[in-house]
Amino acid sequence: MHSHQLTYEGGLTDAKWLLEWDDAAVTLRGPDGQPVFQAEAGQALRIIEIFELYAEGKVSFATTHGSLTFKKNRAAAAEMRSFVEAGLRADPEYLAQLRRHSAVTTTRGLAMFVVAGGLFGLYCWWAFTDGDPPVGTWQRWVLVWFGWLIHGMLLILMGVSLAGPFVSFFGLRQWWRFRRIGRAVATSHAR
Repeated sequence: MHSHQLTYEGGLTDAKWLLEWDDAAVTLRGPDGQPVFQAEAGQALRIIEIFELYAEGKVSFATTHGSLTFKKNRAAAAEMRSFVEAGLRADPEYLAQLRRHSAVTTTRGLAMFVVAGGLFGLYCWWAFTDGDPPVGTWQRWVLVWFGWLIHGMLLILMGVSLAGPFVSFFGLRQWWRFRRIGRAVATSHAR
């Protein structure tokens, strides 16, 4: 049985929550000692926020009442990572689902960069080559009346384009992590 006292990140006090788990179940008790949730190990694996755990070093759960994120606790995070990796070894379907999700995130980031960056680049190219249409044309009328909207859309396109590589990096990093866990699963099954 593993047990750790955690401090809620958004709490006004330093009241301790109790996280307990073994191979069968995970229980989180509030500062008053009452169970906040209790789940079977396989179910708990699906509510643990893996990004928070691996990237931030924080134990976090996605519950029906919102996210419960706790302050950094190295010992709890390390043991929870071992629990997650063991759970993913036991549930290869969920591991495959996480890998697919991270691959989709990587692709989405690349698409954001290419599509938004391409549209932004096309507008910049148009503005550079023929950016000041003659007075009296419909293009001039559109620029006069909707220039503020065009500028807003350009800012959004630029922001989405710049965010794309970060989204791809996040997805690729998650994919690499799940691939490594998948290799460990394959190695443990081969023995």
